[in-house]
Amino acid sequence: MYRSPYLWLWALCIFGGCSSYIHNQSIINTGCNLPVASSASQPLNIAFNGVTSFIIRYGNSVVLTDPFVSNPPSKKVLFGKIYPDTALVNAVFNDTDLIDTKLVLISHAHYDHLMDLPPLLPRLPTEAITAGSNTTKHILAAAKPKQTLLTLNDVAGTDSTLGQWIYSTDSTVRTMAFVSSHPPHFMGITLFPGPYTEDLKEIPVKGSDYKRGLPLSYLIDFMEDGVPVYRVFSQSSSAHGSKGLFPKSMLQEKAVDVVLLSQAVHGKETDYSELVINHCHAPIVFCTHWENFFRSTNQPLKTVPKAKVEANYQHLVSTFAGSMAIILPKPGSKYTIQPQALRP
Repeated sequence: MYRSPYLWLWALCIFGGCSSYIHNQSIINTGCNLPVASSASQPLNIAFNGVTSFIIRYGNSVVLTDPFVSNPPSKKVLFGKIYPDTALVNAVFNDTDLIDTKLVLISHAHYDHLMDLPPLLPRLPTEAITAGSNTTKHILAAAKPKQTLLTLNDVAGTDSTLGQWIYSTDSTVRTMAFVSSHPPHFMGITLFPGPYTEDLKEIPVKGSDYKRGLPLSYLIDFMEDGVPVYRVFSQSSSAHGSKGLFPKSMLQEKAVDVVLLSQAVHGKETDYSELVINHCHAPIVFCTHWENFFRSTNQPLKTVPKAKVEANYQHLVSTFAGSMAIILPKPGSKYTIQPQALRP
């Protein structure tokens, strides 16, 4: 579809500006210990890298979500060429975590969720599984990975239907994907939409060539003796209605312990966040995708453009006061989820 060049200039104005500092810096969490009721034999460790990139470890099992830390500037994203900052990527993702990686989960194929994965693939074990949409697989095929690339379009669930569990090769972790959606970037327009239907021959170097594909959310279970002991729900794009949610009946088997929830919305739009939080009723919620990912990582933190992050966060904290920990994590922060004995 043809887009007026004026729209791209408008997009540059939106993405290049309209970002703000957090006035109350104390709300940005730099890491802590958090208790949950769990039968697990050891803690769950969560490291937040920025945007929606997490390193989640239980014992010798690691799950990576949307590994991206490079943050190219908006002008290059819209008009130039973008490349992973390999020095930064290698510094953030250490060999200890990569060697133990069982699953890599990609929510959708925009560059700010996928671009830094190709340089990580040679460092991942051959038994690691990368899961995402058909479009994600078609983009990554250009990297000729030695690992399995699973496409989930046909096995993802909805808020009323179960999907298919995908297990790591050693069955220590499993995931189920759910069909989600993506909010518009500006003026009702979502940039870089659409799927790929064939494998690419080269990794994209333009932001517009990282097509979105089907957005997915994920339930992630860490297992002991075939039983889930920690459950994480990851929703990295603010959807609408019941998109991205899982059937409520799944909570009968295992409650959700941690929610990873995108805050990349325009204005004061907390309805979806409240819906997800009420649906999961987890004791810990991380607000993700909140910081400006066009800024260099050595620059001061600012919010994602056009999002009223501070007001939205304060609203969520006030709404759910006393019932759960709602955390606005600083990129680079680390958290230890400590298991507490379940009540008989």
